[in-house]
Amino acid sequence: MKHINLCKKTKICKGNLGYHRKKMPQINEDVMGDYIKYIKKTNKISKKKKIPVNILKSTQNQLSLNVVRKKQAKLNKRKLKISPIIISNDNYILDGHHRWATLRDCEMYPQNCSIKKKFKIDAYKVDMPIKKLLKKTAKFKYVNYEK
Repeated sequence: MKHINLCKKTKICKGNLGYHRKKMPQINEDVMGDYIKYIKKTNKISKKKKIPVNILKSTQNQLSLNVVRKKQAKLNKRKLKISPIIISNDNYILDGHHRWATLRDCEMYPQNCSIKKKFKIDAYKVDMPIKKLLKKTAKFKYVNYEK
C-alpha cells in the first residue's frame, strides 16, 4: 500500500517543526513508566491529564494516512484504546503523533468518524520546550527510532 502523508493532504500538521519521522523518538508503552522516572529526575512532568487535541502541535512533518484511518476504524467501532502521549510545555508532541492525529483528524474532518465531539487525549506534559525535550529524550536508554 502506498504511503500517503496526512500532513501534505490536510492542514492537520500546520505549524509543525519539520522534523522527519525517522528523527522522532518513540517510547514503547512498556517502558513509559521508566521514561517518566527518567524525566522526573531533572524536570517536572504532569500527572496524566486530558488535553484538547486542538491545542497540540505536530513536531514531525509526516503522518501516515493509512495508520490514522486504521485507528479511526477501530475508534468508530469503539475498539480503540488510545495510550497517553507525551507533550512539551510549548504543546508540541514528543511521542504519540498518530494517536493524536487520529482524534484531531476526526475533529477537523468529522466525515471521517462516526463520533462527533470535541476530542481530548490523555497526555503527560513535560516542563521543557520541545527542542530541549528531544535532546534529553535521545539520551534515554530505551528510546527507539524508526528505521
